[in-house]
Amino acid sequence: MPRYLAAALAALVALACVNVATAGAGIQAIDAKLTPTKLSKKKFKPAKIKITIETQNNDQAGDSDPKFSNQPPAATRTIVDFPANMKFDQSAAPRCKVDSAALAGTTTEQAIEACGKKSIVSVGEKPPSGATFWQPKKTGAVQRVGSDTGWTDYSFVVTAFNGKQKNTIYLHARGTLLPITAVLVGKLTKNKKASLSNGPSLDVTVPVLAAGGIKTFKTTVKHGSYVQARCKQKNMTYGARSTFDSGVDTDHTPTKATTKQKCKQKK
Repeated sequence: MPRYLAAALAALVALACVNVATAGAGIQAIDAKLTPTKLSKKKFKPAKIKITIETQNNDQAGDSDPKFSNQPPAATRTIVDFPANMKFDQSAAPRCKVDSAALAGTTTEQAIEACGKKSIVSVGEKPPSGATFWQPKKTGAVQRVGSDTGWTDYSFVVTAFNGKQKNTIYLHARGTLLPITAVLVGKLTKNKKASLSNGPSLDVTVPVLAAGGIKTFKTTVKHGSYVQARCKQKNMTYGARSTFDSGVDTDHTPTKATTKQKCKQKK
């Protein structure tokens, strides 16, 4: 399996960029929407979180090869930071019945059968009937592969499973045009000093890309009380940190991006 397709999902977790020439200068942008927005100040209640990360072409990185300028840079690791108003309860959903390695090469349907439908923690989205490419609205990914004269975009169906191991989420991506599957393991971690917010983080390691990069990654997570939220802090910060192995990040300095959302406290 080509490594760039195995990486197509990882920037799980995802990845939104604007054109820049140096690392840390606005490479990433992240958008987040937590619902409902009106919540208890003290008690955590079931919620839904939607994360969108986009990555623009690497056309200002000064790369001598045009095909690399016509695609996003290749991420090696992406960490999504969540606010303290949020938490994940893995006991709220059954765990995948198999290890992530058992999902390699599977279709979306085969992965669901192997893990168990009830272990899915993402809001599903299917491409339109007969479509080989589509822009995901809730959950999905777009892989861009550059060439000397332009680029080609490929869409992926993304399914998130509650991982078999503690503090893990399996991210299963299946191409709609190319019959290729990528399976990445995200690790839920507690707040650390490097975090851009003050809550949990999802840490995904990305294989070195052979070609292409993530253009769009969207995931919406909801499964009963798997995601829980409150409104102790009215201003919530979400962050994304990534390192790249090409173009914008030759010194491997993590890029940083944040977005904010407000919530209302129930009286």
